[in-house]
Amino acid sequence: MSASAPNHARIPILYVILGVLLVISIVPMYFYSAQVEAINGDRLKTNEMLLQNTVTRSLADDLAQQERSLHMMLANLSSAIQVASGGEAGELLHEQAAITASGKRELANQLLVAGALAGGAFDAAKKLAVSH
Repeated sequence: MSASAPNHARIPILYVILGVLLVISIVPMYFYSAQVEAINGDRLKTNEMLLQNTVTRSLADDLAQQERSLHMMLANLSSAIQVASGGEAGELLHEQAAITASGKRELANQLLVAGALAGGAFDAAKKLAVSH
């Protein structure tokens, strides 16, 4: 019995040593993972803000391009109406150009009505558009 008694006393000591080794290896990994999560969370927030800024800037550029395109089309329509009406509708178009800056959508309809009232403006505008 004396030979088996030391074996029972050593087994719990081995478990204690194994437990200490596991704690020593797991605790630093836990702290490392907590640090990595914090760093990645900060980077994710920064990248998300940059992405939001990029998307916002891209949308603003697209809207500005659309506005320039619309302004150019309205200027072309204005020129076509002036050519077709012999300059009579010029005053109305200059007044309407001020409305373009405020962004009202009624401008295109009013220009078309003014062109139709000038008499045959649509036919001249079609001929002008085809010739370019």
